[in-house]
Amino acid sequence: MILYFKCVSPTLNELITKIFLLFKFNQHLGSLEYPIIEKADLILTNPPYVTKGSRIYKNEISSIRGLRNDIDLKEYYDRCGLGLEFLFMRYISGALKPGSKAFVIVPQGILTRSETSLKDTILQECNLIASIALPRNAFFSTPQKTYILVIQKRYTSVDKRPDVFCGFATSIGESLDARRIQTPEDNTLDYIADDFIRYCNNKSLINNQYVKVIPASEFLSNDRWDVQRFWSEEELVNTGNLEEAIDRISFLDKVDAQISQLTSELHIVREEIDKLEENGEYKTVSISDLVLFNVRRGKRVTRNDGHNHPGDIPVYSGSKYVNRPLCKVSEKWAKENNIPIEEKPIVTVNANGYVGATFVRKEKCIIHDDVMMIETKDSNIDLEYLRQKL
Repeated sequence: MILYFKCVSPTLNELITKIFLLFKFNQHLGSLEYPIIEKADLILTNPPYVTKGSRIYKNEISSIRGLRNDIDLKEYYDRCGLGLEFLFMRYISGALKPGSKAFVIVPQGILTRSETSLKDTILQECNLIASIALPRNAFFSTPQKTYILVIQKRYTSVDKRPDVFCGFATSIGESLDARRIQTPEDNTLDYIADDFIRYCNNKSLINNQYVKVIPASEFLSNDRWDVQRFWSEEELVNTGNLEEAIDRISFLDKVDAQISQLTSELHIVREEIDKLEENGEYKTVSISDLVLFNVRRGKRVTRNDGHNHPGDIPVYSGSKYVNRPLCKVSEKWAKENNIPIEEKPIVTVNANGYVGATFVRKEKCIIHDDVMMIETKDSNIDLEYLRQKL
């Protein structure tokens, strides 16, 4: 059913034209074609989650000639990651005024991918204020997990980053099935919202098991921005966040959703590879090529070293977890003991422990001798591509 309204008030017409802006020049890009810079006081949004066919948007951006709002779109949206939601996150980050906030609903995948370019862009312009997990099916017919991500535009690049408010909601005040029955007595998201307001006002929290405040250093561009890692298994069980056994049909629905998401992401990768093959020539090179690569092993550091000489430099050994250091040591101690501190981006390969795991390290760190490092001497070699090939 379509309802038609005849507007008889010129005042209302004028008000609507001030509130809404129609973008009809490019049907694919819409508002993305005309990014605004530092004009928004507040952004509340749920951008579309589109991965399959995202090459359309990249091609449209590449085909734009000239500037839009004095901006080169190819440069502005460069290295924003895969998917339409990545492009919108870049748009949102640039649109905020200094000090203004954006509350954005995002799929969990945008927070957990190892690709760091979008996070780098966001952190250059904004602070991460909050990362709040919503329960699965919080949005009807959307089985994938979603988050409320809160970012705030920085005033200057040297401002100290605030701690990050982390929430882990298990309920939203209505049933998470097709019936969507109101359950006001079961709404942990409401508790989290109250605590967020309280924390923003005076940095205090009530004793809320669904909320933690985590140092900003745990949310760098090469970190995961989801929050489950900050809750112990016991805490997850107590809060109902540890998934219980589900019936066969629900399990198949969940697996089907995960396979669909994976298929979409693989489709994107295929499109990107096809595009690269169309636009450039390839040659096969060897890791042993000393002109292109420098391969070396890390140096032995123990947990006792971290205990006796604590500091801020993470030491990465053969763990399977990308963000779990063996320990952290002081920079002064490392230099006094001739322990190399890595400051350039590198690819690491575990030679012991979780053998064969590969990671891209872009942070200042120390690499354990259980791990091999690969430095590239040619800036045209993409580290993430190298990691995937290894």
